[in-house]
Amino acid sequence: MIVILTVFRKTQDGTQTADIDRAITAKKRCEAEHDLTTTHVFERSA
Repeated sequence: MIVILTVFRKTQDGTQTADIDRAITAKKRCEAEHDLTTTHVFERSA
């Protein structure tokens, strides 16, 4: 039997931080461009 072990280098924390920053920026831009008035309210019945 042959077992091959693969080692993955941990991604840099800076990459993950950049992804989070990009997502926050996109959310803010979306909120600024769209009307966020609530038009529907969904409620669950027990």
